[in-house]
Amino acid sequence: MPELRSRNPNPPRGGSGWTPPAPQQVVYRTNGRFDTRLVDQLADEWAQKLAQVAESQMRRFYEYVMGLRRRLDVEAGLDTEKRRLAFQSLHPEFLMLKARAIYANRRSEKQFPTDALRFFINHTASVKTVEDFQDFCRHFEAVMAFHKAYCAKDRQ
Repeated sequence: MPELRSRNPNPPRGGSGWTPPAPQQVVYRTNGRFDTRLVDQLADEWAQKLAQVAESQMRRFYEYVMGLRRRLDVEAGLDTEKRRLAFQSLHPEFLMLKARAIYANRRSEKQFPTDALRFFINHTASVKTVEDFQDFCRHFEAVMAFHKAYCAKDRQ
């Protein structure tokens, strides 16, 4: 019987021993109220960590998330129960952010460093409800605004 050979003569980069960083829980609300540090201090800190990620790379992730948010708004409007149901169907697509981040990181850690990977792993693990998703969107929007400022500084 002939020996079976892999069609891909090149083994995967990084080896099979690689594992993504463990997620750290992000708390969006304390006592039922949105934690405003997420759109101020914490967004600023994340933007500094992500400053070496190209604006176009960050924008790709941001546009993906905003597309999900638009779909949620169109499908459910303002009705709370419809939003919860619509988010349940969108949640698997939201979780794809983790896979996209892992792919970007493994493709080039220089262009998509571990801090960027950690950001998306933490948030995909933490967003479980439509309210969490809405809070994440607010946080990500603030991170993007600060990121723009830090990327602009680097080019001067």
